[in-house]
Formats: sequence, C-alpha cells, structure tokens
Amino acid sequence: FIPKPLGVEDPLRSLFEPLSTLSSIVTEVSNLEEAKRDSDSSLSKLRREIDVLEKKIGGRDEHKYGADGELYGIRDSCYAVESGKYEYEVCMFKKATQRDKGEKGGGTHLGNWAGMSRDEESGQRVMKWDKGTKCWNGPARSATVY
Repeated sequence: FIPKPLGVEDPLRSLFEPLSTLSSIVTEVSNLEEAKRDSDSSLSKLRREIDVLEKKIGGRDEHKYGADGELYGIRDSCYAVESGKYEYEVCMFKKATQRDKGEKGGGTHLGNWAGMSRDEESGQRVMKWDKGTKCWNGPARSATVY
C-alpha cells in the first residue's frame, strides 16, 4: 500500500487542516509569554525606582519636603540671619542654632526640625524647630520661620 496525498476535495483534509497551524500557534504563545515576563520585569524595576525616589522626597503620603516634594532641592541647605548681637542659623529639616555674630561654630541649640504647616490667614509656610536647649529659667528654646 502506498499512501496518497489528500486531494483538495477530500473531506478529511478540512478536519485536519487546523492541526497544521498548531505549531505556529505554540511558538506565538511562547513568544507572548516571554514578552510578558520581560514587561513584568521592567514594571517591577520601575516600581522599585519609584519607591526609592518617593522615599527620597519623604514618602508618598508624608509630604516631608512639601506637598509635591518641591522643597527636596533645599533639604541640605542652611540659612543665617543676623539680628542684634546674634546670628540665627536654620538648617532645613535638621536643626536651628543661635550664636554670637562672627562665631563660626557652637552656639545655643534652638531645636530640631519639627515640621511645616501653612498659616491660615496668609497662606505662608510656617517652619518650626523645637525641643532646643532649655532656658535657665523657662521652657525649651525653639524657632519659627515664616
């Protein structure tokens, strides 16, 4: 017996025809699964990067550096103002100090960063440092900057 190829009109040909495309479907599914794995890996990497950046700006809900992280750029900055015989230095998100004019170090600790709020009337930011060195006859020192 010698097998003969099915003719175009053979009824069995139409039944088995879908099987001839099965190998290409399997290859296509395999390619799609690999693309999905690559996309999932990229997505995980991007989410980790977002988490790192959000932690840098104080977190998603915390708003440590302002509502949209807008104060992140000045996070390591210190500012000094002279008033009378003193110089007052406030370091953003760190500490505040009072010292005699002309001194470069030391001074009296006015407090550590306590937070920021908005003045209800003016809308200005109000930055506070508290729990500084206790006055000899009173409360712990603090600083407030508008």
